Amino acid sequence: MKKPLDLSTGKMAVLFLIVFIPFVLFGCTMVGDEIPAQNRILFTEKGGGQGTYSDDQLTLDYNYNLDGRKMTLDGQVTSVWQFDSVDVSLLFFDAGGTVLQETVVYYSGYRESLTPSSATDSTFRTMLVVPREAVGISFSMTDMAREGKQI
Repeated sequence: MKKPLDLSTGKMAVLFLIVFIPFVLFGCTMVGDEIPAQNRILFTEKGGGQGTYSDDQLTLDYNYNLDGRKMTLDGQVTSVWQFDSVDVSLLFFDAGGTVLQETVVYYSGYRESLTPSSATDSTFRTMLVVPREAVGISFSMTDMAREGKQI
């Protein structure tokens, strides 16, 4: 008769981490995905640009300036609903539209007041290094709907 597998709590914890950590690190990334053509913002010869990027519930007004491989990005996130949290990622893509790099540029925090009237609380400014193969940017915006009691 075979002896049952005896795993201590420590061994089970290590096994869990070995299986779980790759999902956390790589499960939500968009690197390697292709950006739809309508969501691509190509770099201009002037070295900067501005515009509005939106999905169904969030709007991002952005302004970027390029200086060689350095980029300054300013943005303001607004919403039509209340959310528990919002994050915005900047995506650099290559000539084929494939995401080269993803960087979180804005995170509201949990249960911070991101409402239609709180636009001043949702601004950001960041400096980034542009990957050599990048020909443009796009954005990915994720929100968590407001749940529970309104505060």
